[in-house]
Amino acid sequence: MVHHYEAGSTTQVSPDENLSGVGKSGLTYTTSPAAVANYTVVNAIPTNHSGNYPASGTTVVTYYYTRNDAEMLL
Repeated sequence: MVHHYEAGSTTQVSPDENLSGVGKSGLTYTTSPAAVANYTVVNAIPTNHSGNYPASGTTVVTYYYTRNDAEMLL
């Protein structure tokens, strides 16, 4: 599962991506940040942005973004 959240919150800036690992145990995966208009990714390379699909459970990767014009909002 890949989340794309506004920094400091769980507000989505792009839809979640479900990377199904069914039948892929041990195979590699790689994620990348989304291109979101008016936002800049804060953590371009989370520690688990790539790895191997687990035998069970779900791997969650979260990218955080800041709004480019946030200083203008008062």
